[in-house]
Amino acid sequence: MSGLTVSGRVEQILHLQFSDLLAIAPQIDDVSRHVPGRVGAAVLIRAVLEKAGVQPNATHAVLISRDGAYTAKVALADLQESLLVYRLGKDPLPEKEGGPLRYLNPQAMACDASNKAACSNVKFLGSIEVITAP
Repeated sequence: MSGLTVSGRVEQILHLQFSDLLAIAPQIDDVSRHVPGRVGAAVLIRAVLEKAGVQPNATHAVLISRDGAYTAKVALADLQESLLVYRLGKDPLPEKEGGPLRYLNPQAMACDASNKAACSNVKFLGSIEVITAP
């Protein structure tokens, strides 16, 4: 599995691998309870960001696909219940499901078009950069 890098306005840059994600609590063993029709297990993105130590002046996170072809800038407040899906059973999330890492927003179906980034579901997630945005 390719890892996840968390950088930017954080106290410590993280390079997380599958085993690191397994150690983050709480674990959400069935994301379909939060996002119907989706499969896999996840951790809350907020738990990952807490581990990195988000600086007080940070306002947004930029979610970047592994190949850099897709990004979404999301207000930190909109990430509170968002999921980082990383496994299917005991194995890494397969690419056909958007793995090895996928960002899912449980509220995406209720989002309005004016905040499209917060509603995004980023497949093949490779990094999260915490920023201060105007």
